[in-house]
Amino acid sequence: MQELSNHLPRERPRRPFPAWTLALTLVAAGARDGSPESTGRAEPAGAARVTIRVERALAHPIPATTSGAIAVGNLESRVRAVEARLARRADDPRAIADLTDLLLARAQYLGRLGDYERAARLSEQLVSVSPADSRSWLVRAAARAALHEFEGALADLARAEALGASRAAVAAARADILDASGQTESAVALREEVAVRRPTITTLAALATSRALAGQESEANVLFARALASYRDVSPFPVAWLLVQRGLAWERAGDLDDARAAFALAHERLPAYAAAASGLARLTAADGDHLGAAAILRGLTATSDDPEYVGQRAGELHAVGEAEEADRLRAEAARALDTLVARYPDAFIAKQVRFWLGPGVDPDRGFTLARRYLAARGSTPPALAPRRRGRARGPEGQRDAPSILTDGSRSHRLSAATRRVPRRRPRPACGCRRRAPAPRRARRPAARTRSGSRCSRR
Repeated sequence: MQELSNHLPRERPRRPFPAWTLALTLVAAGARDGSPESTGRAEPAGAARVTIRVERALAHPIPATTSGAIAVGNLESRVRAVEARLARRADDPRAIADLTDLLLARAQYLGRLGDYERAARLSEQLVSVSPADSRSWLVRAAARAALHEFEGALADLARAEALGASRAAVAAARADILDASGQTESAVALREEVAVRRPTITTLAALATSRALAGQESEANVLFARALASYRDVSPFPVAWLLVQRGLAWERAGDLDDARAAFALAHERLPAYAAAASGLARLTAADGDHLGAAAILRGLTATSDDPEYVGQRAGELHAVGEAEEADRLRAEAARALDTLVARYPDAFIAKQVRFWLGPGVDPDRGFTLARRYLAARGSTPPALAPRRRGRARGPEGQRDAPSILTDGSRSHRLSAATRRVPRRRPRPACGCRRRAPAPRRARRPAARTRSGSRCSRR
C-alpha cells in the first residue's frame, strides 16, 4: 500500500469518543419492508463489545478518525479538482501523477476497477511527458503492479531508482510485488528496511501483514499495535486499511470472531471500503446470517463496479431463496469476469477462482484456475485458505497447516478449499442470536471395587 498522506485530503478531526460509545452497526437480518435486503440499513448491535474485542486483541486503542462519508467526499472532490487542472493543461506532469495516485487509491478503497484501467492509461502518458522524473516511473510501476504486470513494474522501479527515487519508496513497491507473487520472506526483509527508515502506520502495518502471511502471528500483532501507536492523523483510510489487513490475517488463522470484529469496525469507520464490506458479509454469512450479508452486499454493489461482489451477493440471495435474482446476478458476474480476464489475464484470475469455487458453482473450473494461479504465483489466491476456529497448537507456536492449502510459498492440495467450513455452535431453536451451549460428552461411569465403593484411580 502506498503512503496516502501525499494525495488524500486531510479532514478536520471530530470530537473523539470513548471506545465504549463508538457507534458500530451491523446489518439487520431482515428489513422494515420485509424484503431480504431492503435498504441495507444496519442495526446497532454489540458496538462496545466489538470495539473492545478488537482493542484487546490488538493490545492498543483504535485512534479516533473523521467521518468516513466526509473522507470519501473529500477524496472525490480532490479527484475532480485535479481533473480540472488537467483539463486546463493536458500535459501537466504533476497533475497527471496526482490524478493517477488518487485513482489508484479510489480503486483500492471503493472497489472501482475502471479506475485501475484509467490510471494505467494516465501512467503511460506520464512517462511519455516526463521521462526524466523518477516519480513518473514510480507511478507507472504502481499502476502496472495493480494490474499484476509485475515484470513491467519491476523494470519501472529499477528505472526510478536509477533516476534517484527514494530507496524507501522503491523498496516498499518491490515488497508489494513480492507479497503478491508469493515471495513472503523476501518481502519481509524489504519491509523491515523500510519500517526502520520510516516507521509510519502504513510501513509498520505492511510489515505486520507480511509477517502474518509468513505465519508469525505474535510478531505481527506487536507490529499492528506499533502501527496504531504511530498514527498522528485523523483520516480513516489508513486505520480502516489496517483493520482489514488484521482481519484477513485473523481469518487465515481461523480466529473468525476477531476477524469479523475487525471487518465490522473497519466498515463502521469507512462504510464505502469495499474490502471491509466484503469481509464482513463473508463472515456474516459464515455465521448463518445470509439476510444480513445480502444487505451489506447490496450497498457495496451500488458503489463498486467489481463483478466479484455481484457474484458474492448472488450467492447470498440464493441462500435465502431468491433464486431468480441470484441466477441473474450470477450470470452478470460471470460475463463481467470473463471480460476482465480476457483483457488482464494475470490481474483478475484470483477473482475468477473465488467466484467459480463459490457462487459460480463450477468447482472443476475453479480448481483448474486455482492450479494455474498456484503455478504462476507459488501460493493460492487470497481468501481461499481454510477457515478454522481457534489458534493452532502446532510446533513453535505456528498454526497447524495440514495438506489443505498454502501459506506463502508452501503448496498443499486444493481439493478441500470449498469443503472446509468453520465449526460453530448451533443456534437455539428460538432464533435469537445467543448460541446454544455445546453438547457435553457423557461421562463413563466410574468402576466399582469389590466392596461397592467407586474407584478413584480410574
